[in-house]
Amino acid sequence: MVYAMHGATEVFSCNSELPYSIEDLRPMNFADFNGPTNVDLMMMFQYLRSLPFFLSLSSSDKKRTFQYFMAIDSMLTTAYLSMTLGRDNHWMVHFNGFYISMKPAPPSGDAPEDAIYLQRFSPEERKKYQLYMPMKLAQYTELCVPFAEINPTFVEYALLKLIALLLRGSYTLRKLALIVIGNQYGFWLSRPNAVDQTSSSYWQRLISSTTAISALGRYRCGG
Repeated sequence: MVYAMHGATEVFSCNSELPYSIEDLRPMNFADFNGPTNVDLMMMFQYLRSLPFFLSLSSSDKKRTFQYFMAIDSMLTTAYLSMTLGRDNHWMVHFNGFYISMKPAPPSGDAPEDAIYLQRFSPEERKKYQLYMPMKLAQYTELCVPFAEINPTFVEYALLKLIALLLRGSYTLRKLALIVIGNQYGFWLSRPNAVDQTSSSYWQRLISSTTAISALGRYRCGG
């Protein structure tokens, strides 16, 4: 409703796991790209409030948890949308429906030979391009591509978002993460048709993707 101009009736009349269709996607326009909107931030906060442990955190822990979740949510949503909507075209699809074509990869903007390419942008666009593009290229190669290779389901993607948050949190939250991981692994073992996804290598790859999330999250959160 925020980015794709869909009405409430259309959105709530179906149970789709994707907020967009291919037709909704738009090429990235750096002049209009400003990160999450106030609506995005409000939805993230409401999600955190729904977690049983969040309200018991101290004010400083709540603030830090929210900062980490801002990075984790946007990065994992981008990875999931890139896998489900952008894989065939080698698009990096962002949470807001903008995409960047990654084949061939665009210039990073910080190399001397990129000067000619950057002439197509206004000064404001050029500044944003040079700020965001190096991070976007790293995000695509270090997170989106490995994420697509793992090919998680929607439920696993949602679970990974929570696990990544817990593993980046305090010691108490990291202990909760181990409980969540253990419970989910037991759930998969109980499913007769989930043999392939109960292998230790599958879960090792799934959980190891939080390493990239943590590294990129520190970059975005300033520590």
